[in-house]
This record gives sequence, structure tokens and C-alpha cells, in this order.
Amino acid sequence: AKLGHIPEAVQLLDARLREVPKDAVALSERGSIAFQLGELESAADFLKRSLAVRPHDRPTLYSYFQTLTSLK
Repeated sequence: AKLGHIPEAVQLLDARLREVPKDAVALSERGSIAFQLGELESAADFLKRSLAVRPHDRPTLYSYFQTLTSLK
């Protein structure tokens, strides 16, 4: 997401997740945005929830790895 569109993307993704809490794609995207914003703990939570639904999704696994590495 481009920086100018992040607030809108967050709003749309959060609305989607209220409707479908286990939407792996929305969770992964929301985690990626949280990471971009420096919200590492929130990013880790969204990405972990995405992986609970789709455990073998490589891009999400990589994002989760990056997030956990950044938390240390």
C-alpha cells in the first residue's frame, strides 16, 4: 500500500476482518501494513492469525519471520 492510502486500507481491512475474522489474505495484508507502520507486535498478531488459517503461505511466513526478527 502506498503511504497515502494506508489509512483507507486499514479501515477497509479492519471492516473486512470484523465480517470475516479468519480471512487469511486480509490478516496478512493488515499485518504487512502494521509492519510498515512500525507496529511490530500488532503485525506479529495479524500474521500469526493468518498463518493459523493458511500455515504454508510463503509470503506470510516470510513477513512473520521478518516481524519476529525485528521484535528482538
